[in-house]
Amino acid sequence: MALAYNKSHVRSIRGELEDLGTGFDFESVRNVILDLGDLKNNGIYEEFFDIYKRWEDPIGVLTSAYNRLPFTSPLLQQAMSNNLTPEKSNIFSGSVDYFSFHQFYRFLERIYSMNLGRGLQEEDVKAIFSSNILERIILGLENFDRVNSTENFDDSFFHNIKEVKWTDKHTERFFDKLHDLLISKSFNDIGTREIIFKRELKRIVKFLAVCSTVNKKRIHITTIDVINAYKTIFKIIKTDITHLVNKREYKGLLICSKCNGYYNLEDDEIPDDFTHCRCGGTLTYVQSLEEAAYYGNFKENKINRKILIAGTLASLTAAITLINLY
Repeated sequence: MALAYNKSHVRSIRGELEDLGTGFDFESVRNVILDLGDLKNNGIYEEFFDIYKRWEDPIGVLTSAYNRLPFTSPLLQQAMSNNLTPEKSNIFSGSVDYFSFHQFYRFLERIYSMNLGRGLQEEDVKAIFSSNILERIILGLENFDRVNSTENFDDSFFHNIKEVKWTDKHTERFFDKLHDLLISKSFNDIGTREIIFKRELKRIVKFLAVCSTVNKKRIHITTIDVINAYKTIFKIIKTDITHLVNKREYKGLLICSKCNGYYNLEDDEIPDDFTHCRCGGTLTYVQSLEEAAYYGNFKENKINRKILIAGTLASLTAAITLINLY
């Protein structure tokens, strides 16, 4: 969907953009504003921010599972091997460091939650961290969904980002003012949550601008890189990323308490690919058949597991309804 502006509206936008300074392409910035308007008109931006406001971490930050998360991410491991470590980073800094990568994963968690229409569980988070989705974004930016391979993503990226700097104060000021303008168009009222969101989003956009600079084999961030960064972030917000996560993290099975059937997920499936059992029963995702025994009338403990598997697989088409397979 494209928003149509009449001439008076175009002039008002041009007036707003005059405050951004000089040295940028008017039409490109106007298109970024149109992208934001598209998200707002379709309710996507409001839905995303509502998730942000109500967010509860799927994995407690003080748990061992949370501490193990970085080790599930090849990208974070690669960053740390290139001296971008938590110890040498500042979570409140505007620089690109370890927390820039980590915070981007947290941003993607909220996108994934919006796509699934539910809160996340531990396996959902692992599916994001262990995927190559952030590598795709770094390499492809706005075209991240068209990146077919990330095998050539090497250590040179981590060395190059350390050299990136602003072209000049005018470019950095353009970034600050454009961010303020877009945030003002995002919300009617600015409260504490909006201010925090504004700060976190700005760091993510700065990270993407640096990626744009490195991809073009430059060391100076230009207004074009800033604009590319916003176009990318708005593209991510409106994209269903469920086909980009690592579905192999879902190692459990679906059970139906009504017919006592169960189904082991394949490597390219997630629990949300299925809505209900064809018998009319509700499906529940569990880690193992042992765990399944605690749900409803599932009587796995009364039958031989080997026979149950054979019987379930033989009658699979009559037991499970599949939707949204990728």
